Amino acid sequence: MENKFKKIISYFLRPTIIFIIGGGIIIFSYIKINNYIFEITKVKGDFNALISRTSSQGLLKEQYEAASLKMQKIENALPTTDNLQKVVDAISLAGQKTNNIISVNLVSQVNEDSKDIIFSVSVQGSKDAFFKLLDELEHSRYFSETSNFKITMSNGFSGDFSSSFLLKVYLR
Repeated sequence: MENKFKKIISYFLRPTIIFIIGGGIIIFSYIKINNYIFEITKVKGDFNALISRTSSQGLLKEQYEAASLKMQKIENALPTTDNLQKVVDAISLAGQKTNNIISVNLVSQVNEDSKDIIFSVSVQGSKDAFFKLLDELEHSRYFSETSNFKITMSNGFSGDFSSSFLLKVYLR
């Protein structure tokens, strides 16, 4: 009977032990696979973040290069104290293009704080020619600011026109 009992126990015990060990292996494998999935997901996120930063750096580099070119163009448009005659020539040329008689005189020395210089500009011509001159100055290659306008007109709006104003030109 004892032998029969051992046979019955071994008949039930062996599959139970195998079932428990198999279940343990399955649970252990499931936990390991989940840990691997978590690690892979984390590495993939880190990789995507790195790719994003790298592409952002490339974009920033392109934007920096484009901004540098624009800054260089702006700097080139600003005259220096060495080439102020070019500014006077440009103002005079604008007067000729618009059929105005222009006189340009230096009012102040270079302001080192704001990097600008002020010219006094006197204009004689017609009202329409004067407005064309202002448009030319506004669209000139030099950055400038006009102020202190004095306007004299004869025969109302249809006669001779004269004006004077200050033109501040920004320097490098």
